Amino acid sequence: MIFSYTYKVRASDCGLTTNMELVGAFNCVEDICSEYLAALGMTGIYLSKTYGVTWVYTKHKMQIFKPLPWLSPYTVKCFLSKMSKVTTVVDFAFYDESGDLAIYSQLEMCLIDLNTSRISALSAVGFDKLEVHKSILPGSFSRFAVTNATQKDRVVVKNSNIDCNNHTNNTEYIRLLLDSYPMEHLRTRRIKSIEVNYINQSRLGEELVISVAAEDNCHKVVFTRGDTQIIKCEIFFDK
Repeated sequence: MIFSYTYKVRASDCGLTTNMELVGAFNCVEDICSEYLAALGMTGIYLSKTYGVTWVYTKHKMQIFKPLPWLSPYTVKCFLSKMSKVTTVVDFAFYDESGDLAIYSQLEMCLIDLNTSRISALSAVGFDKLEVHKSILPGSFSRFAVTNATQKDRVVVKNSNIDCNNHTNNTEYIRLLLDSYPMEHLRTRRIKSIEVNYINQSRLGEELVISVAAEDNCHKVVFTRGDTQIIKCEIFFDK
């Protein structure tokens, strides 16, 4: 099943420019994913009450092709593109008012048992019976390692970073990541794509170290808590 939603770019989606920024795009994907799961009758809230499981993000890849200006309408097509025994991938294609592809996002998710914190099979809630469609863009998640990274920032998880699952919200990592860069860097270098691997959870009051390995237009970023990796990212800038 393919769902289609039409919105306008809101002021809260924008940042340094009058276009939808990275944090705004991540928030949109999270909101649209929630609406999509609600339409399927598979929200995390329903599954937690009924089956004792909830959704967690494991990977997120976003490619940005064109700007979406403030107040401009855009349409998002959302569908399942992959399914394994324990993970599913949801694709989000953002089209501008001319019908051109502006943003393409792929989000991998799995179910976590709230009692054991172990991964649960999708078949336990009947999710494996849903229809899967072919991705609009070819390719898949990449395999990358972050090595020889230099510490750029040290942050403490605050109240506003926490979501209803009592861990750091996925988009909050993007805010913290961008805060670790100089303002001028973000003003002059456009992000073309970003891939995030969510490896472990972080919680209120924990200290996270943000380290970056930069080579030309590719930056690899890792968040760590002591010796434990929390997330890692691969970012490509336009120059």
